[in-house]
Amino acid sequence: MPNIIERIIKVSQDKANETGAQYTTFGVFGIFNYPIFYIIWTFFSKQPYSDLTPRIIATILCIILALNKKWPEKYKKFLPLYWYATLTYCLPFFFTLMLLKNSVAPLWLTNSILAFYFLMLLVDFRTFILLFGIGSFLGLLFFFVGNNFSFVMGDHPDYVGILATYLVSLIIGGMFSHNREKIEHAKLTALRSIGATVAHELRTPLSTIQASAKTIKNLNSADNVHTTDKAAIIDDAVTDIIDEAKFSNTIINMILVNVKRNKAKDDFTQISINTCVEKAIKRYPFQKNEKNLINFDNGNDFSFYGDEIAVIHILFNLLKNALYFIQAEKKGTINIWFSSEKGYNVLNFRDTAKGIAKAELSKIFDKFYTTTRHGTGLGLSYCSMVMEEMGGKMQCESTLNEFTLFKVKFPK
Repeated sequence: MPNIIERIIKVSQDKANETGAQYTTFGVFGIFNYPIFYIIWTFFSKQPYSDLTPRIIATILCIILALNKKWPEKYKKFLPLYWYATLTYCLPFFFTLMLLKNSVAPLWLTNSILAFYFLMLLVDFRTFILLFGIGSFLGLLFFFVGNNFSFVMGDHPDYVGILATYLVSLIIGGMFSHNREKIEHAKLTALRSIGATVAHELRTPLSTIQASAKTIKNLNSADNVHTTDKAAIIDDAVTDIIDEAKFSNTIINMILVNVKRNKAKDDFTQISINTCVEKAIKRYPFQKNEKNLINFDNGNDFSFYGDEIAVIHILFNLLKNALYFIQAEKKGTINIWFSSEKGYNVLNFRDTAKGIAKAELSKIFDKFYTTTRHGTGLGLSYCSMVMEEMGGKMQCESTLNEFTLFKVKFPK
């Protein structure tokens, strides 16, 4: 039972944070709204029913909500649950009850529709359905119990039309609210995707920059290295830092180009695939002895029309994934070679670590799909997209517990 309660609290907190729960604003609104309209309906525009008790309860609930910042710290975790309970009472429950108590008068139909639209603005669609259902049901139940299950309609001649308008308004409002929520969710997903992509793609160059900076720092304190050698090593390290900074900026530009859907094909040049592989192996921040796991056959070199840094970026992703699984399985090597197929020149990248199950093989290029602890599910999907921009494609063949072979295909 405690686990269920904690789960409910956690879900309510997440939902309230997602929709930006306006605790104080709604509380202040309720403090003034319910007493003021009691005075209006009682003394200036008399209604058949305008009992003070439901309004006092709503006002007290809103006062407590408005003072949420004064709550003791140990009770603040219950604030989202209290928020939803207050909304349920103050909007669907209260207005359903008052609508029925006033014999479905047109004025209260209008007020109820406005209240339910207000609720749509304050919460997400699913929460609206839940709160509206609970509040309306309790309002109906409370009314019929209090009136011995009897109900008398007023003298208004067109209740069917009014009720139809009421229901249609709720349905249309719900549809627009749901669509708005989908659009906001899509925007949020896109922002998360961009952030995750930037984080994922900049890890490798940042690791190289960090390693080069450590080299310079260690050399400054080393007394057994000749001054001339020190200068040469520092010069190489600084060059690496500059190159990786340029590489990082290029990756960011590539991501922004993709976001804008404006492909930078004007920047494509004729490049040697052998040069890309050599640069990737040279620049990748290998851990101890990892470089020795690579067998590279540079025969059958070919040129392609595209972006050198983008291809190096693809190789970084393949190296990162392969080395992760080699370390996890404590076995395996990496083989890289070039070949030719109908219409394509092919960069083959094969590791003999874990392999991929058939059920997973069709998903590896999907966004957000990952089987590694460090992964975001964006690396391979981004690589595939880059190859498509250059007129090529990526394919994968694998046998579980034997090998994984990526074929990076460039158009001849």
